[in-house]
Amino acid sequence: MRSRPYRLISLSLLLITIHAFTTHAEDLRKIIVATDASLPPMEFMDHRGNIKGFDIDIMNAIAKEAGFKVEYRNTKWNSIFPGIDSSRFNAAISCIIITRERSRIYTFSQPYADMGQVLVVPGDIVVKGVGNIKDIKDMVIGVKLGSTGAYMAERLGFIRPKKYRNLSKAFRDMNNGKLHGIICSLIKAGYYANYKKASKGKFVILGKQITHAPCGIVVRKGNIRVLNLVNKGIESIKKKGIDKQIYDKWFGTVPAGRQNLVPGIH
Repeated sequence: MRSRPYRLISLSLLLITIHAFTTHAEDLRKIIVATDASLPPMEFMDHRGNIKGFDIDIMNAIAKEAGFKVEYRNTKWNSIFPGIDSSRFNAAISCIIITRERSRIYTFSQPYADMGQVLVVPGDIVVKGVGNIKDIKDMVIGVKLGSTGAYMAERLGFIRPKKYRNLSKAFRDMNNGKLHGIICSLIKAGYYANYKKASKGKFVILGKQITHAPCGIVVRKGNIRVLNLVNKGIESIKKKGIDKQIYDKWFGTVPAGRQNLVPGIH
């Protein structure tokens, strides 16, 4: 007679455990992802208030391939990592460069893109036969003062790098024929070459990527379940070439008829 209450308690505990596990599994079908939507073309708000951009297309493709849904939370950059710490967000995608320091505190997915330094040039230069950095070394290029691009221009042996306090002036000068190229991050190159209306379609990325800056999706340390889902999606979009399609959409390709010299993101 005394064994029945214990059986009932055991059954109740089992049902509670199953329910908790099931709820948690269902929760993983929707992942809350933080992003700072203020860096076009990576992530930004469109005129309708929707979050758009390269990172968003990548994250949506990852979710589709891995079988989960994404709920985005637009938040300021300095709130992203505290939100991961407190589990307010399951993950974050916001052009977050994988570094040793960050990797000690957080877990990163495998890289989904590389946002290192590139050389961006007027499209007509490529059409005229310029195909790599060596072909432009004797020409005038622009760099941002004190930037990685300025450092790389010296290392690569450019004869006449012109230094600017801001890249918007450099791109205006290149548009007016005063520069033959600019060394900057892939983000800036994509912004001016394939996003900003005034210059879209006028510039292309030339040659291979000069430096590497791998981007990853951040999750809380030890959150293996979310990490595995995200990595599953990344592996799938790479295998199917979906990442390359998204890259071409936001960063463009060289004109038809020329060898594709745009750096890959695998």
